[in-house]
Amino acid sequence: MRKLFKVLLALVFLAVALCAFFYIKNATTEKPIPEIHGLLLPETKGIPPFALQEADGSSFTEKNFMGHWSFVFFGYTHCPDICPMTLSILNHAWKELALKKDKNNLALTDNLQVVFISVDPARDNLTLLKQYVNYFNPAFIGVTGNDTQLSMISKYFGIVYNLVANKNDNPDNYLVNHGSAIIIINPKGEYQGFFSAPHNTDAITDDFVKIHDYWQP
Repeated sequence: MRKLFKVLLALVFLAVALCAFFYIKNATTEKPIPEIHGLLLPETKGIPPFALQEADGSSFTEKNFMGHWSFVFFGYTHCPDICPMTLSILNHAWKELALKKDKNNLALTDNLQVVFISVDPARDNLTLLKQYVNYFNPAFIGVTGNDTQLSMISKYFGIVYNLVANKNDNPDNYLVNHGSAIIIINPKGEYQGFFSAPHNTDAITDDFVKIHDYWQP
């Protein structure tokens, strides 16, 4: 009986040792979250249902994020500075990423979309929106919606915007204050993180390569 007890005890110690070994091994081989000019969430978040409209007239919902990496930027076509500057930087980053390949020898832009969400639906009709995004890159997607729809999706991503009253007699001549972060959404359609301003081409390009490599199995 005593011999059997020693054998069982030895087996218990062996099982505990094996569990500890595999736990430590997994903990030490897990990829660390890369540091970027912004933030990657330690736990991704699913995006709630929403409905906007693309510049070509088709519907744009949370399902449009599935199967792609997405960079999402909120702004408006009458923006005098940050919007054209950011879209220009994203266009240059797009061209740089088009030259980089993944493990399947595909360009990183093959699985990337840039989405510009206008928070000024009163002035940004679909025709103007399409012309605006196409000026920077024909592959970019312009979307907008009504105030309720835009308020819901912007609040989810923590993007604050508000109209600034004009100081003249033209009611259509106003500015819109808005957040400048570029939202990052992974191919599962989950909120992965964001790039923070000030933006530049090299940072976005290098950071996305790191994010892409980290996310790939």
